[in-house]
Amino acid sequence: MERVNQQQWHTLDVSQTLTLLATNSKGLSSEQAQQRQAEYGPNELDKTGGRSRWRILIDQFTNIMLLMLIGVAIVSAVLDFRAGADRKV
Repeated sequence: MERVNQQQWHTLDVSQTLTLLATNSKGLSSEQAQQRQAEYGPNELDKTGGRSRWRILIDQFTNIMLLMLIGVAIVSAVLDFRAGADRKV
């Protein structure tokens, strides 16, 4: 099924897809499903460790655009605070 994995499925019509997958519009029989599961394994995603919540948070601050937005927000807050202090006097 190496050829099947390299297909651009969005370009095929239904009949071509069914032919390539060796099935029909009613789906696989129980025997076919068991055979394919034995050959290719269960239809599951591999569980990976992934990133911790802290790593995800830290990774957010490596984005230059985010750092620029934070800098602009700080400058804006300081200027607004100073302008507010001038109005109170």
